Formats: sequence, C-alpha cells, structure tokens
Amino acid sequence: MFANFDYNQDGMLSDAEFKAAWDFANTFVPDDDDDEPNPPNPDEDDEEEHENDCEAGDFQCNFDWWVDEQKIPETPYYCYLDISTSWVNGYYFFAGHDCDIYDLTLTVMAKKTDWDERMTTMNTDANMLDCEDIGNFDRACYFTLSHKYPKLGIAFDSDAEVDLYYETAWESVITTEAV
Repeated sequence: MFANFDYNQDGMLSDAEFKAAWDFANTFVPDDDDDEPNPPNPDEDDEEEHENDCEAGDFQCNFDWWVDEQKIPETPYYCYLDISTSWVNGYYFFAGHDCDIYDLTLTVMAKKTDWDERMTTMNTDANMLDCEDIGNFDRACYFTLSHKYPKLGIAFDSDAEVDLYYETAWESVITTEAV
C-alpha cells in the first residue's frame, strides 16, 4: 500500500506522503467494485497556482503576493527556516519557516543606508520589533516570524548593497503548565 503513496519514488515516505497514506487509510471504505483504490495525491493541491489579483501599479499588493507565493521546501528537518534573496527589479529578501510549535525572532543586519534609503517596502504581515545601529555603518532590525505568520519579505531597490547577515532565536509556543 505504501508504494502507492511514494509519489517521488525515492523508496521512502515523506511527512506529506505518510500523512496522505494515513488519511487515506482512515477514510477508505472498501467497495466490491474497487479492485485497486486510487489514493489521493497531496501534491495536486500544492500545484494549484494562485492568480495575482493585484493591479500592475500596486507595488505593496504585488509584493505581498510574491511573499505569500514563496514556499518553504519540504525537508526531513522539523522547523526548517528558508532564507533567500531574489532579483525582481530590485532585491527581494525572503525568510520563512514551517514550524507550528516555535516562533522565530530573526535579526537582519544590513547597511544603514540600505535600511534608510534603499528599502522600498516590507510585506504587510511583517512584525518588526525594533532596530538599532551597530557600529558606524550598519543596523540590526528584529522581526518576529510567528507560527501563525511565518513569512517575512523585505524589498530593496536596485541600488542597495544588500550585504545581509542574520541571526535566529527560536521560542517555544507550547505551554507546559498543568491543566
């Protein structure tokens, strides 16, 4: 049965593949006419592209759409953090995680001039806590990427240096108090 759910044919079940097998096993009702059941493919839903409903000149809406479309890759690691910088008529910095039991405080460090003069926007859901100058030319800004809003996008214009450094601090959202 598990071979039916090994969609990428690597001989192992990923978390999503196992969940699909588990869900199928819990809901499958044998039918006399079904010799071989066709299990659902969870990747079919993932392949659905979301249409960008933003107007061409609405930079904030288009940037929010770009951030929302960024997918955290499926890995064998729990609480995976994905960080990248892309070129989209300027530099787009993305950070996102797939962890539902931790919130992340992400410190992003860059040149002061990038923050002050070259940053064009952040995604609407960004939760910036504070910024502080470090040294003579740099600034560190602190963001929370919660388990409910786990994505951050920052856009810089094409003249930015975008020499970015980052640090992470994870905090559990699970309470251990007795109920």
